[in-house]
Amino acid sequence: MTTTTTATNESVVIKTLAPNHFCLDQNLNPRVVRTIAKSLPWYGPKFSPHKVPNFYDVSGITENPEAFKLVVDTFAERYERMEEKPTKIAGFDARGFLFGPTIAMRLGKHIGGVGVWCSIDIVLTFFALTARLSLHSFFLRARTKHTGIPFVMIRKAGKLPGVLVSSGEYVTEYSTDETVMRFGAIDASDRVVLIDDLIATGGTALAGFELCHQLGATVHEFAAMIELPFLDGVKKIHEYKDGLFKDVPCFTVVDCLTIGEDMGRDPIGEDVPRVVKAEEVGMYEVDEETGKVKRKL
Repeated sequence: MTTTTTATNESVVIKTLAPNHFCLDQNLNPRVVRTIAKSLPWYGPKFSPHKVPNFYDVSGITENPEAFKLVVDTFAERYERMEEKPTKIAGFDARGFLFGPTIAMRLGKHIGGVGVWCSIDIVLTFFALTARLSLHSFFLRARTKHTGIPFVMIRKAGKLPGVLVSSGEYVTEYSTDETVMRFGAIDASDRVVLIDDLIATGGTALAGFELCHQLGATVHEFAAMIELPFLDGVKKIHEYKDGLFKDVPCFTVVDCLTIGEDMGRDPIGEDVPRVVKAEEVGMYEVDEETGKVKRKL
């Protein structure tokens, strides 16, 4: 286990599950883990885009600013503290696009040159001496801003214009897909963090690994908010092609066991349709106790 301290002076404990397989300790980070896990409802096959037992809905994160910030902070502060930092973040279509750009903007070089900061140091000293602490704090925060690093989209075939690089077809837990990246988006000088909302069987992740590998780039880390441990996705990544990517770290935040069965949100009763017509919304409501949609009595 390793412990780091966040920008809010909160200790975060990272657990090693296997060689190059890391996650937030699900028991020793109660506030962070619980806030994120309990913002992730899931739905069964009848109310999901794909026929999987549990389809996790990241809307619960994007609609909860506290949880969204915790997710971004967890990843961004991890990469800010690394001695060798990523040069680009690449997100998978489409839920990797939710977190990737915000994380990318938190990284990169500090803004400003030596001359600028010498001037600010004089101002800081003045305000410190005159007890103008609010403005003093403002300047301190200004010094920690970053330029950001590029965010690269890894899209499903048929979505991007221009000249593209293809992963070829790959199999996921519910479909056969192909991903593409803009030609020239990454090159052999890059250290790329691949990010997605979830890792299941590892098929989507490996498509991104292969794209980076064929273009000569280094995969710095694979990162996902949710892991389904029983599908062994990280193990499959590390065993792929006789261990081609065995030295690449994989990092996740919460797992399906922490999210739990109580986050199931399939509607109450059999009379709630998958899609409610806009003119009929008044016939249904969200049950305050369970968070599930039900038909009004």
